[in-house]
Amino acid sequence: MTKPSPGVRATYDEQADVLGISLDRTVRAMRVQQLASNVRADWDKNGRLLFIEVLFASEWYPVEHLKRLASPAVDLTLKEAAKRSGLTASTLKDQILKRRMVGRKVGRDWVVTAADLETYLVNRAPQGKPATARRARRPKAQPA
Repeated sequence: MTKPSPGVRATYDEQADVLGISLDRTVRAMRVQQLASNVRADWDKNGRLLFIEVLFASEWYPVEHLKRLASPAVDLTLKEAAKRSGLTASTLKDQILKRRMVGRKVGRDWVVTAADLETYLVNRAPQGKPATARRARRPKAQPA
């Protein structure tokens, strides 16, 4: 039996109850195919299978086995998150401390997941001064 390549990775997202099996993370998926009502697969442009996702995984596999798998969450330091978001690391830390963004302290460093950073960026308030109500303009009277 051949040993799986180092690119193969199985993850389990307990909150979403999704099992993911990544066969090759270096290639971009070009096509998604629904294999069953709760299973989808990603394929590259040459028809190679890249990723399998199983929804409601706990209905098919024992939860105690699934929980042993790694989480798909990717931790970013605030410096890395700042590069991705275009915000400063201190701004991100302030947002965590104000509970506007989810983050946690690991040792001396603050980290956020890529998903939590994206959620914050999508849902944050617009920048600048609050919008003011605009008055409806009346057309100027035309001279007779």
